[in-house]
Amino acid sequence: MSTSSPMQTSSPLKPEIATCADLSPPELQALAERLADQLRKDEETLSKGGIPSPLAMNMPRKGTAIDKQTRLAHLVAHSLWPPRNEAEEIWSLIKYGQLISTLSKVVKGGWRKAEAERLALKHAPRVHMDRGAFCTLKTRGVSRAVREPRAMPVALTDAAEFRPFFDFLKADQVPWSNTNPDPGARVEFPRGIFYSDGRMDLCKQVVGPGSIGPLMDCLRHNSHIRHFLLGNNVIGPAGARAISEFIAQNESVITWYLAGNCIDVNGVARLAAALAENDVVEALWLKRNPIGPVGARHVAEMLTTNVRLHTLDLDNCGLLDDGVVSLVAGFKANDTLRHLYLSANGITPAGAVALGEYFTDCSTKGKAGLESLYLSVNRIGDSGAAALAKGLRSNRGLKRLVVSSNQIEAAGAAALCDALTGHQTLEVLDLGVYTSTADMGELPNRIEDAGAAAVARLIRTNPKLVYVNVAHNGLTRGGWGEVVGAAIDSPSLVHLDAVERGLRKEPHQQRRLAEQLERNILGRYGISRAEFLRTELKFVRQPDNVRYIESLYRTRDFQNRGTRRGVKKFWDEGDETLKMVAMSA
Repeated sequence: MSTSSPMQTSSPLKPEIATCADLSPPELQALAERLADQLRKDEETLSKGGIPSPLAMNMPRKGTAIDKQTRLAHLVAHSLWPPRNEAEEIWSLIKYGQLISTLSKVVKGGWRKAEAERLALKHAPRVHMDRGAFCTLKTRGVSRAVREPRAMPVALTDAAEFRPFFDFLKADQVPWSNTNPDPGARVEFPRGIFYSDGRMDLCKQVVGPGSIGPLMDCLRHNSHIRHFLLGNNVIGPAGARAISEFIAQNESVITWYLAGNCIDVNGVARLAAALAENDVVEALWLKRNPIGPVGARHVAEMLTTNVRLHTLDLDNCGLLDDGVVSLVAGFKANDTLRHLYLSANGITPAGAVALGEYFTDCSTKGKAGLESLYLSVNRIGDSGAAALAKGLRSNRGLKRLVVSSNQIEAAGAAALCDALTGHQTLEVLDLGVYTSTADMGELPNRIEDAGAAAVARLIRTNPKLVYVNVAHNGLTRGGWGEVVGAAIDSPSLVHLDAVERGLRKEPHQQRRLAEQLERNILGRYGISRAEFLRTELKFVRQPDNVRYIESLYRTRDFQNRGTRRGVKKFWDEGDETLKMVAMSA
């Protein structure tokens, strides 16, 4: 069940209970036994501290209309406690009533609590919750969406729909005559797009395990593809094997975007083995694949020998702290990785300590180390932020630090800002809120005015800082004013996100901020702020090579508000697609 879905308050057996008057006596007895069996399971669940199913909420009580007509309550009671005489018959009905009452109260209470938490999480990215709710929700465990990543729900595509694009790839031709086509030039097929910069885009087209083999066979004949975009295609173990075999022989594809493809621990082991001595691939994007802590070990081992890879995306891969600790061992032996994505992995202060030690190791050895660290939608909190800050205090190579939605409060924000004061390369600091925070069952930061003051000091002391995000952090006008005032005085800042829903901002300061950002953008990029927000902002927050994973298929869905709102996030119960994909090895 998704973290954003309300708890169910009706049982799948409710329709049968409602229509039980139409059943024959044998059918009615069979129903009573099934109901009794579920109630036994619910009683056991309750005894272990769990929340029982909602069945008790739908069960008839003794003497109700249904019971008078069918005696269903009597039949269930007798199935639970078979009476040997009249006295025991009465006693079984009393115990039945007590059990139904107890289970119903627990279900109602659990539902109310779950609903309150759901609503708090749902609104957390937009309306900052009170401190009590924030502290209560911090005690929640890591959600299933984080522990067990899944691709977005899709339906497999018929192989025939890919044939025109596959034939084009196999022919190894380009659709333009000049050798320097427009950078945005492309040719689009019913399923598949080829761009003039060498991108092959099949994102969300659902190649699946059945068509991945033919696709890789076609690419063996192609010399123009440099960037392989296959996001959310559920290729599974069969796909991981096919791609690994291709990588071992290929000398042209440098970018592999494989997000949401059901690549498990065995699949990533194959990919890691293929990349261990590879000197071609520069970027590997594995977001939303169930790699897990064990899979992280394979990636770490690969990093000890690979000297080409500079971008590694492991967002929402179920790594947890154990996986991060394993990865850090690989990072310490590597000096080429520059951009690392670790968002939505259930990382706590323990994982942050390991990352802090990595930065300390880089400083000790004089290594350049990471330029970008994306750590959003985790749970490092103040102690984790302090551990990270300890490692960053002597660092002089980091350009981007993104720690949005991490349960960081004022003390953690101050620790980070103090450690980064005077940093000569830091360009981006993001302490804001991440869009998928609620979906992942996580919480935003809450730095409040004290944390905002620390951010303001950082803006005033860092000569290269260009991007700062403190959105939805519980700021008042005082804290907001401090950050904005520092931004107004900054000669380098080109973007500040300090949105706080419900906060009335000072119009004069807003106007002065807009004017200063406009001046800084014009001086740095030679374009207007409106043009900057449309074309360049994403390349400030992210490294330049993200342009090679830009997908028209993903962009269209994102830009279409109706499509974006209607996107299906969770698989239907009983959908066999993932099971079939997993068996494709």
